[in-house]
This record gives sequence, structure tokens and C-alpha cells, in this order.
Amino acid sequence: MKRMSATALAMGLALSAFGTTQDKTELRYSLKKGEKLSYSLQHNISVKLDKVPEILQGVVPEDPIAVKFEGTVELEVTEVAADGAALLNGKWRTAKAKGHIMVNDIDFDYDAAKAGNEKPKKPDAEDPALAGFGDLQDQLGKMVRTPLKLSVDRLGKVSVVEGAGKLGEIESVFRSLNGLMGPLPKAAVAKGDTWKDELKLGMPGVGGNVDIKIRTQNTIEAVDKVNGEDCLVIKSKFSVGGKPGEKDEPQPNVEVKIKTEGEGEGKTWFSLAQNRSIKSASALKVKVTANIPNPGGGDEMELKAVLKIDSSHEFGK
Repeated sequence: MKRMSATALAMGLALSAFGTTQDKTELRYSLKKGEKLSYSLQHNISVKLDKVPEILQGVVPEDPIAVKFEGTVELEVTEVAADGAALLNGKWRTAKAKGHIMVNDIDFDYDAAKAGNEKPKKPDAEDPALAGFGDLQDQLGKMVRTPLKLSVDRLGKVSVVEGAGKLGEIESVFRSLNGLMGPLPKAAVAKGDTWKDELKLGMPGVGGNVDIKIRTQNTIEAVDKVNGEDCLVIKSKFSVGGKPGEKDEPQPNVEVKIKTEGEGEGKTWFSLAQNRSIKSASALKVKVTANIPNPGGGDEMELKAVLKIDSSHEFGK
């Protein structure tokens, strides 16, 4: 009996840190005024066309969007409200982007320590028909020079108060400090518990006029060590488009009818000692079908494409 009791006690102590059905942990950010953080991120976007209307063949490339972005923002907590919500000021330390959006090539390299060192944009003539796709390189140049002011609640949800952080091409970076999984759960959780969330991302390359609806299911999967710290591993599953039997919402001010469907997954590591996520990674694949009005009359033209978004972030001091 003594041996069995000792074994049971040891198992109980091992599980008491986290993971029992009785013991649940409330996950909350606990930012402190004056605290300084480094936020590094990577964000890769690509679009490949599967089906192109005959009238657009030879006009639109098979891979109209391919952009790889990475950067680091230095953040400082300037205010903390009574409810734990915090204001953070941020400055871009580094930012790099390479790729293209339609006819616009991107080769951007910024380092705050070497002001004015971005590679100059090539003077390409812009096709008026593609003006709505914007010039990401020029937008990035403005973004890195504009101080950021972020509002972060205790669940990690981010709002951009000031600064050019709402670029459609990388907007998911500034939605949550937890990555694409979104805010932390409102209720206390234990290993195996799940919670759901919904969000909308702007379709890359079209100026934020088209939304992608994403449903997220997050699960506390395990406890893992990261740099010697106990971290909760949160696994996310993403589902794109309407629920079964549900029609896609019409896009306002857009003549093109767009249907999206897809899936993805991600992981986030939440430090129990630091009360914040310290890194995340996610991959999303979306099938897009667009029915375009025929300028010559007659049946609508159909275009099909695959959008991929791979993103990751890491927090440090």
C-alpha cells in the first residue's frame, strides 16, 4: 500500500503543473509599463492560377503574387490600463521583402541602423488596368518609417492605433500577438480543451476589397520546454469559407463573385513564466474561384487560383 501511495503521489505532483481535468489555467498577457520586447516575423504569400479565362490569357501571369517578407519591430510598453490592456510604441528595426505582385517587382531591404539603404525601385510603367493592385514596395517604405502604436488586450488581440500596419498583404501580422490562431481563450483551460474563433483577412493584392473568412479551432495539445521554460503548445486548425450549406457572404463594392474554401494548421507556444506567446507558426491554403463579368456580354468568366499564406513570429527581449 505504501508503494502504491508513493506512486500515486508522484503522478499527482507531475500532473499538477498542468493538464488535469480539475486544474485549469487562465491564459492572460501580463505586460508591464517600461517593458521592452523584440517582435520578429516572417510572412510568405503566393497565388498560382489554375484556370484563366481566355481573354486574360497572356495578360495575367500564372503566379501573379509571390512575396516573402521578414522583419523585426522593437516594442516598448508605454501604458497599462486597470484591465491589463496595454499601449505599445514600436519602431521597425529591419524589414526585407522580395518577390512580385503582378507587374510590380519587389526587392526591399531596410535597416534602421543604415537609414536610407533600401534598394531603389525600378521605374516600371504601370498598367492603368492593374492600378488597384498597388505598389507594395512604396507602401513598405512608408510603413517602416512610420512609428507604430499598438493596443493589446490581455488575450493578445491587437489593434493598430497609429502607423501603417494595416497593409492587406501582411495584415494578419498585426491581428494578434498569438499569430493566426487569434486571441487566447476567455475561459480557463487545461490540456485537451478547445476554443473557437473567427476572423477575416483581406485578399492579398486587391487593396483589401475582398475578405477571406477563416474559422479557427484551437486545442491545448501538450506542455513543452522552450529555452528551459514550460510552454503550452496550442494546436490550431483553420477552415476557410462558409460552413456546410452556408453561402459565401457577398463582397461589398465588388462586381466579381468570389468563393473561397480551404484549410490550414498552426502551432503557438505560450510561456507560463512570461505570460505571453513566445513563438507561432501557421500555414494556410485557400482555393479561390472568381466569376468575372464578361466585358463583351454573355456568360461570366471563371478564374480559379490557389492562395498560400505561411507565417511565423517570435518574441524576445
